[in-house]
Amino acid sequence: MKKHILLIFLLNFGIGMAQTQVPFFEQIAFDFYRTEILPKKPAKNKIRIYKEIQPYKLTETPFWYPRCLEKIEIEEYDNSKHNVSNKTELNLDNIDQKDFKIKKYGKGNYPKLYVSQSLTLSENRILVVLKKVEKWSGIYYYIELDKKGKITNWCQDGYIE
Repeated sequence: MKKHILLIFLLNFGIGMAQTQVPFFEQIAFDFYRTEILPKKPAKNKIRIYKEIQPYKLTETPFWYPRCLEKIEIEEYDNSKHNVSNKTELNLDNIDQKDFKIKKYGKGNYPKLYVSQSLTLSENRILVVLKKVEKWSGIYYYIELDKKGKITNWCQDGYIE
């Protein structure tokens, strides 16, 4: 009898008290890169992609700092405050195998694509950085989203070692 009462309680109250689901910003940014950016700027070789999302590293400033986006101020980065998503791996089930090769542990040839953790810039501004690495150079894609997961802006910047 106790089990039946508990089941009824959970079904009545558990469903109605559900939390709103936070969009998977890193996945949205990667899908945008895959469908919108890559067709316009194709790679010569297959891009090595890693399922694991990379932690945002403010220590790599100025490279990870989005100079091409407007009014971005990042003075100090606290992972517990700014990281919105709790997911650690991308869903790569539907990627095109002729453009990408899924790799583990950062090994493999170039080019490589890393997806950073989402970073909260303000209440309605989320930033995800995609880093495409060649042997001696790279391109950063800065993808800005709102809190609902809609892409509001993006730009690219590069570096040469």
